[in-house]
This record gives sequence, structure tokens and C-alpha cells, in this order.
Amino acid sequence: MDSTATLLKRIGVILFQLLVTGAGIFYVFHDPDKRTQIAHALREADRHWLLLGWLCYSVVELLATVRWQMLLRVQGIYLSWLRSGGIVMVGLFFNMFLPGLIGGDVMRLYYVLNKRAGKKRVQRCRWRWIACSVCSLSFSSQR
Repeated sequence: MDSTATLLKRIGVILFQLLVTGAGIFYVFHDPDKRTQIAHALREADRHWLLLGWLCYSVVELLATVRWQMLLRVQGIYLSWLRSGGIVMVGLFFNMFLPGLIGGDVMRLYYVLNKRAGKKRVQRCRWRWIACSVCSLSFSSQR
């Protein structure tokens, strides 16, 4: 029964992610003028520079994953490279779409504590503490 609930939860999360992605794509491409501008920009772009930019940014994210993996290991948390890379990508997503620069860090901490903490009560307390700490830091830095 527990594996069925876990499977349904995973399917629900994936469907929600697809819904958010589809809504984002619709928002970007729903305007015909914007579609024309994007198509024109892509036709005019030099493919070599696009590929080089993509490769350079991939190296940046790979180094961010290595840095995150090192930070976790110092704290005694051992995750696979794939899981660490996934957490870095989740953090990148939230950094891009939440106001401010700390949303991704909060989500990274949430995922790590979610894996590490054994009891749900401890998870909730830690999550609340992290959220309050990060919010107070963001408000104090705006002065």
C-alpha cells in the first residue's frame, strides 16, 4: 500500500511539473508577435556561439553540483551525484522564478533536510526555522 501511495505521489508531482512547464511555455509563446521575434532571433543567431554558450553554462552547473556535493559531504550528508545535480537544478529553478536570490537556497535546504530527517516533526521544525531565518535575512539586507 505504501509503494502505491509513493507512486501516486510521484505521478502527481510529475503531472504538476508538466502543468507548470506547459503554462510557462504557453505564456511565452501565446503572443504571435513574440513568436515571430523569437523565431527571427533563432534564425539569425550563430549556431556555434549558441553551442559554446550552452557548453560553458553546462560547465558552470556541473561545478555548482561539485561544490554542493562537497558542502554536503563536509556536513556528513552523502547523496549521489545525480541527486545532488537534481537539487542544484531545483535551486536554479527557484532562483529564476522567485523574487530575490534566496528562494533556491531555501529549497535546496528543504530537499536535503527532507532526506536527512527521520521524523516529520523534526522536518517541520527545521523547515520553519530555515524559512524564518532566510526571510529575516532577506528583510534585514534590504535596509
